[in-house]
Parts: sequence; structure tokens; C-alpha cells
Amino acid sequence: MIPVLTFSSLFKGIEEDKLEQLLATVSYQLKSYKKGELIAMEGDNCEHLGIIISGNIQIQKSHSSGKIVVLDLLAKGDLFGEVIIFSQEHRFPATILSVTASCIFLISKAEIKQLCIKNELFLENFLQALTNKILMLNRKVKTLSYKTIREKIANLLMEEYLQQKTPLLTLPYKRHEMADLLGIPRPSLSRELSVMKEEGLIDYYRNTVKLLKPDQLKDLIF
Repeated sequence: MIPVLTFSSLFKGIEEDKLEQLLATVSYQLKSYKKGELIAMEGDNCEHLGIIISGNIQIQKSHSSGKIVVLDLLAKGDLFGEVIIFSQEHRFPATILSVTASCIFLISKAEIKQLCIKNELFLENFLQALTNKILMLNRKVKTLSYKTIREKIANLLMEEYLQQKTPLLTLPYKRHEMADLLGIPRPSLSRELSVMKEEGLIDYYRNTVKLLKPDQLKDLIF
């Protein structure tokens, strides 16, 4: 558990032995979930911040039509609930589902406050995590602002390009998950990717995408 926590944004920079000593001063839970098990339902009280020790989870939003949209995909070291737990409402705005067998590190609001008091680096990491979440939400709003499927795809690929710092991208999601993230039907996504490949903008195989003309993709979204 400790090596994974040091990998997470919340505990980065804290040495393993010091982290072990720090966690010994607070209470926390390690909870396991089966594949397909709900971690939290939309509207549930957010009583803990969670860090994924193993497995993968989805943040989902259900519409009245019955359609389920995947808002985010989280993996080992990622956290959730960091913004909601200190909000006035402190209710989950979406459903959290364990899409594989998973193990989650859970810590309460009161214990987070104690860690902020006891360790300055943890406090800095926590504030940075909040800032990053706000920026991420802004990016999602930006994606929604694009009108065409190509613009949405280009925006997603350029974000991955900036993060991975290579034109040969390994996408951390399957095709249907990518479609859900972009809010478009999977057939429409596949069709547009094929056209972009034919035009020489990209090449791809499964979840690997090579940006052949990143400057042209950039021009689509700026």
C-alpha cells in the first residue's frame, strides 16, 4: 500500500518510512470491491477521500433517458472525492463504479485536516490536487464546447500528447470508453478516426495512436 500511496499526487515527495509514520497517527480504511460493485451512488454523502490502491474505477452519470455517460476513468494512484468532501453539499454528483476488482484507501475529512496540520508537504499536495481537479473540469467544459466530432477527438489527442510528450500515444481507455468521455456514439467515433487515418492525420492500432500531423490537429482546436 505505501509504495502506491507515494505514487499518488496526495503523498508525492513524502518518503515511504516517513509516510508510514505519518499514517500511524491517523485513522483510515482499506476497502476491497468486486468487479461491477458500486463504490458510491450519485447523491450519496461523501464521507471519505479515496485513493485507488489497485484496480480501475469509473465515474458515471446517468440520464433520465437511461443513457450512462462515463465522466472519468481512474486507475492506481488516482484519487476521488477530494473536492466534494470539503464542499457545503458534500454529496457525490455522479456514481462511482469499480470496473475491475479494486482496493481503495479511504480517509475522512477530519483525518485529512490532521494530516494537513502535521505535514506541510501533504498540505501543499492537497491544495495542488484541488487545483488540478478544477483545471481538469475546465478541460471537460472545453471539450463540450467543441461542435464537431473531429474537434473533440483532436482536443483529447492533443491533451494526451502534452501529457505523454510523444506523438506515439498509448490511450488509457478502450474505444467505447473514449466515446463516452467525448459524449459521442461509438460508431461515429470509429468512423471519424478512420477518416482522419485516411487523410494522414493519425495512424492507430487498438489503443495506440500515432500523431502524424500534430500541428494540423492543434489548428483544429485553437
